[in-house]
Amino acid sequence: MQHDPMDPNFDDEALEPDGWMWVRGGDYVAGWRSAVDAATELKGAMEEAGIDNT
Repeated sequence: MQHDPMDPNFDDEALEPDGWMWVRGGDYVAGWRSAVDAATELKGAMEEAGIDNT
């Protein structure tokens, strides 16, 4: 079964920052930083293995 990345009940209005709950001191980009670090590590491993990632 193929996973559909877009939920058919997805509400794009939920992405509106004015509708979010903000918490003082919350690190809202920690997941983004982790993903960037993982991608950088993966890219380096692929280059070392001789895999073209262009």
